[in-house]
Amino acid sequence: MGQEPFGVGIIGYGSSARVFHIPFISASPFFRLRAIVQRQTRAGQPDAATELPDVTLYRRVDDLLRDKQIDVVIITTPPASHYQLAADALRSGKHVVVEKPFTPTYVEAEQLVELAAKTNALLTIYQNRRWDSDFVAVSDLMARGVLGRVVDFESHFDRFRPEAPANTWKADPAPGNGAIYDLGTHLIDQVVHLFGMPARVTGFADGMLATIRAGVMSPQQEQLRFWVRGDRGAFRKNGFDPQEAQLKKGWSPSDPGFGEEADQPNRGVISLAVPQDGATTMTESEHVDDVPPERKTYAEFYRRLALAMWTGDATLLPVAPDEAAQVIRLVELLKESSSLGRTLRV
Repeated sequence: MGQEPFGVGIIGYGSSARVFHIPFISASPFFRLRAIVQRQTRAGQPDAATELPDVTLYRRVDDLLRDKQIDVVIITTPPASHYQLAADALRSGKHVVVEKPFTPTYVEAEQLVELAAKTNALLTIYQNRRWDSDFVAVSDLMARGVLGRVVDFESHFDRFRPEAPANTWKADPAPGNGAIYDLGTHLIDQVVHLFGMPARVTGFADGMLATIRAGVMSPQQEQLRFWVRGDRGAFRKNGFDPQEAQLKKGWSPSDPGFGEEADQPNRGVISLAVPQDGATTMTESEHVDDVPPERKTYAEFYRRLALAMWTGDATLLPVAPDEAAQVIRLVELLKESSSLGRTLRV
């Protein structure tokens, strides 16, 4: 469009920044990584100054927020710090991307939504798994009515990891940490994105049932990822979206085959109930979607963010901040429901 790329500043240089953000920013013609805040570098840890010599390194967040070349700030620090960092960035006139979970509490999330509106800045949350290729396939099947009225929805993110990973803040008992805020917010976001807010939450609901799991005691070679059953068909898929593994191996989002399910069993199987001669015949086939490849990788997040920034239209954001705030609200209700042992109204 003949416009200078938007200047990006990232707060934090952990795996979130290196694996899930920087590769897509570097591959996008709409953004240019200009600065990183890495407060300190410990022995054996990645060093932004060494790995990104052409990017300005700041040790203080305030210095980044004063940088006039920065249009959008991406916050990749632990969840307990998200609220204050996002608020400071919004007050500095920057657009803001917050790594999930949005904030540890719904009150904080709502305050940030209000602050973004007051400062006329764009605020979005990196719920990147809306662009997992399998979730895009599920969304497409439902949008086209292929499965009919969905009566049962299962979303799994099961692995076998009996021991908590070492040397990570995610294992610390801090606000916003733990499985329900980590993978749980992804699975809840996907359900809310597809079906809207539920009437009640306890792990089941009247009518259409959505079950989400993120376990670490699932010793299976093939892990169930999606099982969606409607009154006209079903879709079942094993295996995870390949993008995270590809990125960790050093792939670029522009590499041929990026984001594609290379293993045939991982592409999913669709079963359809076909009425025929007064009876119902069940058909089963490998699922092949019609979604363009460029629309089912995490790069789509930044394409939509660029469009929202060009137009100033918050309705075009890849993830609306009030939706992410509702995810945090559901997390709090689920924790309270578990503690009280009863269903809570939403």
